Amino acid sequence: MIAAWVFPSVAQTILPRFYTSANGISDQEIHSISQLHDGRLLIGSENGFSIWNGYKSVNIDNSNNPRLRGFALWSLVDDHDTVFVSYLKQIAVFRPASSLSTFRNYKLAWIGPRLNAQFPRQATFWKDGVIIAGDNKLLFLKPYGDSYRLEDANISSGLKTESIQDTSAIYTDTREVWVGGHHGRFCVLSSNLPKCYGVMNGLPDERVDDINQLSPGIAQIRTVNHLITLDTMTGRSTSHRLEFTPKSLANLGNFLNLSPNGQGAFVTQIAGGIASVSHNQITYERLSLELSSIFLGRSFIDRQQNLWLGTIGRGLIRAVGFQSITKYAKSTGLSGNNIWQVLPTDHDLAWVASDGGLDLLDYKNQHFLRHYDISSYALTMDHSNHLWSSTDLDTVFSIDTKSLRERSYRVSNVNQILVSKNNTIWFLTQEGIFSLNPDNFSTHDPQPEISGSAPSGIFSADNIFWVIINDRIYYRLDDGIFRKLDLPWPKQNFQPTALSMCGKNILCVGGQGGLFRIKYEKNVSRVVSIDAFEAFRSSTIYSLLTDRRHWLWAGTEHGLSVFNGTDWVTVTTADGLAANDLNQNALAEGPDGTIWAGTSNGLSHILHPDDLFHKRNLQPFIDAVQIGNTDYAGQRIPYRSAPLTFHFGTLDFRDDLGIHFQYRLDGIDNNWIDTEGSTARYPNVPSGTHRFAVRAINADKHQISTPVYFTVIMDVPMWRSIPVILLYVLMAVVVGYGIQNWRLDYILRQTHILERRVAEQTAELARQARTDSLTGLFNRGAIQEKLQELKNGIHLRKHVYIMLLDIDFFKQINDVHGHVAGDEVLVEFAHRLTGSLLAHGEYAGRYGGEEFLLVLLCAPSLIQNRIKTIRQAVTTDMFPVTGALINVTFSAGVTRLDPGEDWPTAMKRADQALYAVKHSGRNDTFFATE
Repeated sequence: MIAAWVFPSVAQTILPRFYTSANGISDQEIHSISQLHDGRLLIGSENGFSIWNGYKSVNIDNSNNPRLRGFALWSLVDDHDTVFVSYLKQIAVFRPASSLSTFRNYKLAWIGPRLNAQFPRQATFWKDGVIIAGDNKLLFLKPYGDSYRLEDANISSGLKTESIQDTSAIYTDTREVWVGGHHGRFCVLSSNLPKCYGVMNGLPDERVDDINQLSPGIAQIRTVNHLITLDTMTGRSTSHRLEFTPKSLANLGNFLNLSPNGQGAFVTQIAGGIASVSHNQITYERLSLELSSIFLGRSFIDRQQNLWLGTIGRGLIRAVGFQSITKYAKSTGLSGNNIWQVLPTDHDLAWVASDGGLDLLDYKNQHFLRHYDISSYALTMDHSNHLWSSTDLDTVFSIDTKSLRERSYRVSNVNQILVSKNNTIWFLTQEGIFSLNPDNFSTHDPQPEISGSAPSGIFSADNIFWVIINDRIYYRLDDGIFRKLDLPWPKQNFQPTALSMCGKNILCVGGQGGLFRIKYEKNVSRVVSIDAFEAFRSSTIYSLLTDRRHWLWAGTEHGLSVFNGTDWVTVTTADGLAANDLNQNALAEGPDGTIWAGTSNGLSHILHPDDLFHKRNLQPFIDAVQIGNTDYAGQRIPYRSAPLTFHFGTLDFRDDLGIHFQYRLDGIDNNWIDTEGSTARYPNVPSGTHRFAVRAINADKHQISTPVYFTVIMDVPMWRSIPVILLYVLMAVVVGYGIQNWRLDYILRQTHILERRVAEQTAELARQARTDSLTGLFNRGAIQEKLQELKNGIHLRKHVYIMLLDIDFFKQINDVHGHVAGDEVLVEFAHRLTGSLLAHGEYAGRYGGEEFLLVLLCAPSLIQNRIKTIRQAVTTDMFPVTGALINVTFSAGVTRLDPGEDWPTAMKRADQALYAVKHSGRNDTFFATE
């Protein structure tokens, strides 16, 4: 008998994405969060209010007013983007100001008197102003011309408030104001006398920390320990005591709030997590055990439905996968983190097999109904409601889910358990396939059918049994004979590990080497075709599932990919998946169409699969442009040889980990340049008009944004201007006429000097136009010219190789050590590359960002050793940067430029090889062939 236990409740796990100083969050104690209309977040902290765009925050007040610093309480943003903020004893108003950058700045419009006797806890819009809940009374902030006036709410708000004191929370609808206070006091304010409720109406004797509207006339109230639903007309209430609310939570009463998601649901804080309230049902989500001691400040749901949580000392948290993917882990109740299989059933139940045991999860009510304290791997349910599970190395047990009677069988190393239409149980093991007829459930152990390692199998709709045995596909028809599907795989050394029926007479096969589709005729009389899925990026498949939508789900080593018949989308930890490596046969579809995925770090439940293909428009922006250390706003400027730097980003917080950028400067870059950073730097730019473009790319969602642009206008250098040139000519003519007879020799010498200077300056300009000023290497245009010259002059005995290099994780170097250290790494990297060149006619160039290009002359038999020598020369010694020594590696793609071949064709091969290296682990070199 296996020990079974009953557990009372379970919390889902929050996957936190922390935003700290590395992401531009200047303060670590977050008190309030709101959102401007352009998508930026307005963050209140212990040092006031700042505006954050995802990578940089700026103080909303640029006047350095000492009264606008210190402890921030709350902020409101109206329809005109006017911002109302409260400090500990100060209220201020900011209005948008004109700006030449993408985002508008703000200017101080009004600052109120110091509130010595008030503590403005909360505020909300009411009619044409803002009503504020203070310690002793309600205040009303009313427009007064271009300014504002702060008055007693009883005088100017139209409300009867003279009896209202000691307020702590406030909410307004179109007709009334709801006010909460200490000891459960709740009042409805209007032009009539207040109507108040309290402990006598069932409200708990606790301070009201926040109020929101559940439906017209129905208030949702938060206190430190309770959620209360109150009918404001009758005073009837229901109270629910929250779990995970220790006494220490009372110290954070000023931060406890109800955040609406716009769909009739709310989020509120608990100790180390949140409670979600929807349709009188409460679900809990908590941080992992090692993070559970973090104190959470205000919660906020933005317009993209991201849940933000302020913390006291750890910056800002975004709950990854909020409302779309829930996660269950050992820290919140599961028996183990390594989830082998999951079996969802009717009545919102799911059996979960893990290395720690077998759990029966009631995921709707968040309870574990049963737990079997033994490691469990494969799962299935037969037609008689018997649950089958493999436990240890040589045992399978079945449970009658009605009577709970158990029986064990001896079967070793089970990978999967399947049920046929006649209720025969099939065991796919490392040693072979075994079957158990339903007539023999109580008298026999499973019987052997065919030997060989069988990782996966499936029954088709017409009862054909497909199975993988020893890396080959077998099938079994009604005659009971296993036949091998004798066909070559399109990819050499392909090892199948997972099967799924992708349609009528279509079998999908995944494994180490890719994903393929086999089309066959009825009863497998003939295989029609076998082909690979296009645009599928992963090379290893652990699990396959075809759902009721006829979508194909593939569990890989890089996340969970899904194909809707047209496009692929990949779900990763950046979207809320518990882990990117899924386990074998660990995908399942629930009766409600939701998708369950078992990973090495917990169980993920995808609640809204259809939303995965609802693509939101990417929102790139150019935030700032600098020439040298001076901000540039797009005006015409004199020629300068200082570096030109563009700062850009995106407001797509939900997908920020999966987004990278491409940029291009007209007249400088021939192609788009990839970067994982948020900066593009050009050492110098020639005179003229140049348009900079940047676009955001989400490879997992197959999205490319519309580019955003910025134009740079720079005058020609003075010595190249037409007036100066004409002046030179005029001087030469005048001098020539004046002293042509007796100073001719002197004039000629001066003319030569002038010509030499012009030639030197022209040569210097030409050098600058061809040289990367930071590294001293050829720039992109110059190295491309060298490629063209070599292509035009290739000798029959010479072989030209193109090597495209990319510094690994260069963005992390910038983020950890700073951009100055990043420049030092680029300079040293270039120096080592140059030292590795051997033959005359070999060149090195900076191709863009952290990418470099080598042009090598080498015999085919020696190129491998040559590449190895270059890698050793560059990466053997650590790189010195400011205050540290760091390891720097690179990824590279190499190809040969054949005689008569255009160099762009060869460059495309090298780029594809580099892309393959970066997606297989980096720090390696791939050779591309034709």
